[in-house]
Amino acid sequence: MGRLRDERLGLLVQLLVALLAVTAQAGTRPTATYRALDLGATPFEVGMVQSAYSVLPALIAVFLGRWVDRLGEVRTYAGALVLMAVGAGISAMAGSLLVLALGQAFIGFGTTGMLVAGQVMIASRSRQEAWNKSYGNYSAAISIGTLIGPSLAATIQGMTVLGPEPERAVFASSMVIVLVAAALITLLPEKRAGDAGEERGPEEPFFTVLSRILRRPGVPSAMFVSIVVISTIDILVAYLPIFGEISGLSVQLVGLLLSVRAASTLASRLFMTQLLRRFGWGPTLVSSLAMAAVSLAILPTTTQPVLLVLLMVGCGFGIGLGQPMSVTWIASRTSKAERSTALSARLGANRASLLFVPAVMGAVAGAGGVAVVFVIMAVVLELGAWSTHRANLGPVEQAPS
Repeated sequence: MGRLRDERLGLLVQLLVALLAVTAQAGTRPTATYRALDLGATPFEVGMVQSAYSVLPALIAVFLGRWVDRLGEVRTYAGALVLMAVGAGISAMAGSLLVLALGQAFIGFGTTGMLVAGQVMIASRSRQEAWNKSYGNYSAAISIGTLIGPSLAATIQGMTVLGPEPERAVFASSMVIVLVAAALITLLPEKRAGDAGEERGPEEPFFTVLSRILRRPGVPSAMFVSIVVISTIDILVAYLPIFGEISGLSVQLVGLLLSVRAASTLASRLFMTQLLRRFGWGPTLVSSLAMAAVSLAILPTTTQPVLLVLLMVGCGFGIGLGQPMSVTWIASRTSKAERSTALSARLGANRASLLFVPAVMGAVAGAGGVAVVFVIMAVVLELGAWSTHRANLGPVEQAPS
């Protein structure tokens, strides 16, 4: 019972830290756009500033797992949060687009390190039979942060007492929040890979380990699903406002639709354990991806507010399960020595997709219209459902030792 209480307390601390960190991070994203516009940025330059967030993670995220192994989970987590705080501080002081982009790069790199360390901590500090619930709760905390962050940032920006540059106050507030999160995570005891008597052999080359991981049954499908889901969310955020402008939808309605998507994604993660218990692992993921695909394909064919809200509920609920379930599946198919590498490779692939997919979809939208973008993403989601079905994903099994 003592161990269980410690496990639950540790998980609560991790959830609180993730909530604080993601709230701060989510607030800095739209604020960076407003700050760039204040500095006279063109739409292209705004895009470059936002892309800086994903450049470093896309290049080196796959190596973060080794850093977790060498430094320890808590040290890596705290260090990543400090990097986020540094990035927020740089952004607050930015007087040029180059400095602002540098700040965003620090925030992006720190966020990715925080996510890798957090996912490894969930796997190493909770019982394997509780992984689905733990990762579902962890993803729910992140979803809540993405809901709170932009609203909190907008509230701070709306305070007239802050003067003509309220964005600086948002970045400063984010820095403080992240530093509080860094202090909280250090309350947890360090636990390195290889603790509890686990013997470790000579460290293998990174790409040797990665190649072995990718040959494990179901791992490529899980990574593909993760990429598809994160890309779909990004495309919705980027292109739903454009669709709304073309279709005559109000800004308020578009904002409501995006909030509905986020809320339904949160709901799916809160109920993930119950869904898995009732319907099973493979059927739950396949059907959720298929539901999201159908909703996304229908979306550009209507402008009826009620129907659009229902479609966003279906899409948000459908894509909400892909991320936590892909993490659980990958963690269950890798040994303790490989787990950090596998989870960091997954996040690295996600960040790379955020660099390239929006650019490709931008070219598609220019040639065939915004509706084609939604249809293509619906097809890709169906491919994710098909690959999941083909992989015949059953219940999460005992991880290799």
